[in-house]
Amino acid sequence: MRKAFFIFFVLALITVYLSYLNTNFNNLVSAKFYQLISYFSNGVSSSFKVIFSIRNIYEENEKLKQELRKLTIENIKLKELEDENKKLKVALNFDLDNKYNKIAAVVVSRVPFFSDDILIINKGSKDGIIKDEIVINYSGELVGTISRVDKDFSEVRILTDRSFSMVAKIQNADINGVLKGVFGSLIMDLILPDKKINPGDVVLATGLEKNLFGEIPVGTIEKIISSPAESVQKAKIKPFVDLANIDYVFVLVSK
Repeated sequence: MRKAFFIFFVLALITVYLSYLNTNFNNLVSAKFYQLISYFSNGVSSSFKVIFSIRNIYEENEKLKQELRKLTIENIKLKELEDENKKLKVALNFDLDNKYNKIAAVVVSRVPFFSDDILIINKGSKDGIIKDEIVINYSGELVGTISRVDKDFSEVRILTDRSFSMVAKIQNADINGVLKGVFGSLIMDLILPDKKINPGDVVLATGLEKNLFGEIPVGTIEKIISSPAESVQKAKIKPFVDLANIDYVFVLVSK
């Protein structure tokens, strides 16, 4: 009886001990499991933080790029305004014997008709403009003449227009001729054969037939295109004005 009781007691102790071990094992496994889950969760959280941080950096970088583009555009516009103001100041200080009022105009379009070359400006008869008045650029160089006038707009026949014509002379010399537009170019024709002309000579419009009181810079002789056998000399002229890039002009109106 005692032996059976002893065996039962031992088995009970073993059962309690194993139960204790099992509980500790489960707690240990649970602790390790939760530790692993926590580590994984922290890792995922850190990864998302890195991803969001990279995204925020990218977005900030894009914002900075946009701001830089905006500042660049504003700077360009400011530079253009400064250039335009400088041109206007030069033009307003340009004095042609003080016999003209200068009406500022904006070139709204350029209309080439075959061999004709016309600028459209935003000033017309209501602004006091009349046909055949002379048109200059901001620095006082010849652009052309008014060929047609409407109430709000006018057409400017530029130097290279086939119907453009004006009396001119060589600067600091007793050499006269006639400016003519020829298929997109400008020539000085009817120069007497005994007059010596050279590439680089400065040409001035005198425009007596246009009631021009004074002289307006036109350009320089680029090359002589007549032959010695011809009765008159002829030269190709390189205009001072960049005829392909004209934004503003001034119309000379007699006072």
